[in-house]
Amino acid sequence: MLWCYELVARTLLGMLRNAHPVLARSRDRIVLARHSMDTWALGYLAVQGWMMWDAMGAANIPATPHGRLYAYLPAFQWCAIVMLGYQAKNLMDAVIHNDGPEFIVHHIITSSVALCALHPYAHVPGIFFFGISETSTTLLCVVANFDDVHGVPSLKLHFPISKLVLGALFAVSFVCLRTGVWPYLAYHFVQDSLAVLADGTAHSVAVVWGFVGCLGVLTCLQVAWLGQMIITIHREFKSTMADIRGAKTACKSS
Repeated sequence: MLWCYELVARTLLGMLRNAHPVLARSRDRIVLARHSMDTWALGYLAVQGWMMWDAMGAANIPATPHGRLYAYLPAFQWCAIVMLGYQAKNLMDAVIHNDGPEFIVHHIITSSVALCALHPYAHVPGIFFFGISETSTTLLCVVANFDDVHGVPSLKLHFPISKLVLGALFAVSFVCLRTGVWPYLAYHFVQDSLAVLADGTAHSVAVVWGFVGCLGVLTCLQVAWLGQMIITIHREFKSTMADIRGAKTACKSS
C-alpha cells in the first residue's frame, strides 16, 4: 500500500511538473513523493496514538507491571502492523537514498520491535512510543523536504518562512515528546520489564531484554538527534534569515 501511495504521488507530481519550479526536476519529485508517503504513514500512527490515549485515559492504565506489558489493544495491534510495514519499506528506502547508518539501525530496531509487539506485548506503552511520539516524526518528514542533501534544495528558496515555521513546530514537538516524555516513560517501561522478569511472568526473557536494549538504543538516538537538531536549527536559521535579508535588499534595489 505504501509503495502504491508513493507511486501515485510521483505520478501526480509529474503531471504538475510545470506548475512550479520546485517540481521541475525528476529527482526532486521523487523526494517529495517519498516524504509525502512518510508524512501520511507516520501521521496516521500519531493520530491513532492520540485517539487510543483519549479512549483509554490515565485512569484505565493497568495497575500491575504484567498488566501494563501484556494488555491487548486491538487498535494498537493494527498500528504495530502498519509500523512493521512502514519500517520495512523505509529500511529499503534508507539504503537506496543513502540516508545514513543511524537511520538504517533505527529502522531495523523499530521493525523488530513492531514484529515482537504482535505477541501481543507492550501495547499500552506502545501508545506513546509507536503512536503519540510520531507526532514529532511526522513534522520532521515535512521539514526534511527542505534539507540540502536529502530534500529539495530549491524549496527553501521559494518558501523560506514556511521552513522556519515548520522547523520551529518540529523543534517544540521533539523537545516536548522525545526529550521530555520519552525518557520518563522509558524509565517506567524498564521498571515494568524488570518486574516481570523477576517474578517469572515474562513470555520470553530474550524478547523482554531485547525490548529494553532496543529502547536504550533508541533513547540514545533521541539524545544524539537533539544535539544534531540544535546545530542544524542554528545553522539553518542564520542561513534563512540571510536569504530573507538578501531578498528584501534585492526588492528595494529594483
